Amino acid sequence: MNDMNHESPDKKPNPLFEEKEMKRFIETRGIGEEDRALIEELAAYPSSFIVEQFHNRFGMLKERSTASLEADMANSKNERRKRAFELFLALERKYGWITCGHLAGALEDRRIPYTKKDMEELF
Repeated sequence: MNDMNHESPDKKPNPLFEEKEMKRFIETRGIGEEDRALIEELAAYPSSFIVEQFHNRFGMLKERSTASLEADMANSKNERRKRAFELFLALERKYGWITCGHLAGALEDRRIPYTKKDMEELF
């Protein structure tokens, strides 16, 4: 089994983890196989949303990022936004704010545009 690609005999590697920046993130931050599903879910969010919600959060708030994520999650009335906060919170608790800042940057670089569905679900 190829650990980096989620490869198994009957499953193709996830192309997300073949992307240069994401591959580097996974390797340098020691992200476990069990947490890659969280990253896959976050990778489906538009890059502009990641920038708007997470770009400055980890760099500026540093150690207060956990409390910030918890507050935004608790106050969010939008389920998809709330889920993004939950995902980052789970990763932040396990890997720390520096790793989440690195992940936010890697997700931003993917340049995933907003779709009509995103607009309906996130706003």
